[in-house]
This record gives sequence, C-alpha cells and structure tokens, in this order.
Amino acid sequence: PNFQASTADLWLAELAGPFRAEARNALRLQGELSWLALARFWDKLRVQEQVWVLHWGLDAFPGMVGALVPQSLASEHEEVRLEGLRVLGALDETQAAASIRELAAKFLHDPSAVVRAAAVHASPLGVDWRAVLDQETEWPVRAAAITQLAKQEGEDALSTLIQLLRINDW
Repeated sequence: PNFQASTADLWLAELAGPFRAEARNALRLQGELSWLALARFWDKLRVQEQVWVLHWGLDAFPGMVGALVPQSLASEHEEVRLEGLRVLGALDETQAAASIRELAAKFLHDPSAVVRAAAVHASPLGVDWRAVLDQETEWPVRAAAITQLAKQEGEDALSTLIQLLRINDW
C-alpha cells in the first residue's frame, strides 16, 4: 500500500527489516507524497533511514529537503548531523534559507575535521573566513574555507589567496 498515516507502522517495520532495500525502492516509486510522509515521521525513522531520506530528498526534491536540515542537525547521531551538513552544502541559496544556513556555524568548532569541512561547505552566513583560515590546521577544512572566502569577498580575497600559494603545504 501507499505510505500514509494508516500504513506508516507497516512501512517503518519494512524499512527496519531484511527487505529494507526493496521497501526503499517501493517508496521511491511512490514519489513525492511518500517522501513527504516519511519526512513527517522523521522521529520514528532509524538513523540509516534518516540518512537515506536526506539523500533521496537531495536527489529528487532539493526544494523541500532543506526543511529537514534543522532536524538532522539537532540529531544526537553524528552520521545524521554530518549528512544534514552535506545536504545543506549541496543546496544553493534559493533552496535553503539563510536561517537554516546559520545553523551550520556551530559545527565549525567540532572536534571532527570531516564535520568542520562539511560545515564550511554549508556556507553559514556571517563567518570570518580569514579567521577560520588562521585557526584551522586541517587541509580539507582550510580548502573549503578558501572557497567560501573567495565567494564572500570576490576579488578582495586575491591578496590572501596569493599569500596562501606561497606556503609550501598548498
């Protein structure tokens, strides 16, 4: 049956069972209404399904998946938070509101360099990218910060970018 409130428990059980891949494929075939229903049941989804719903949303419904980003960033599971940051980084400015992008800023100080790099790619507003470059030691995070600095400052960032080219690590 189609995914709806009356069949939600059945579908959630299938997604947690041995035929998870088949259930995912069947839900994808049901389309947008199925994705929206899954988004409404976000708190009942397991971590793997939350990550899958984010992937599916980014792939098929980029104009709507941004609405799940705040929930994903508030997750207690790092895998879900990281995927939420990656989704946010993949969305353009028209697909994710500035208030949602600002949520990524708190992850710029995460202990994990992978999380910090994803947070930089998410383009949080109001960040001093020069300060990030001065403080950050991990190359992937610094490279992402350079991209943000160039987007934010345009030609004004050229002198800083040229100085960075003089460093042997670059």
